[in-house]
Amino acid sequence: MKDGIPSGIATSGRALVKFASGSLIAVSGKTLIFSTKSTGPNRFDLEFTD
Repeated sequence: MKDGIPSGIATSGRALVKFASGSLIAVSGKTLIFSTKSTGPNRFDLEFTD
């Protein structure tokens, strides 16, 4: 809680893309860094960088 409002959670980490097809073929075999943050009840923002 922050100022009486649920603050949610934020996470980050790394993900290895072992197989990708279609428009994601460029990231196949790469490690991506991700971060998430809550934007509301049952909602979140997910961002990937390489």
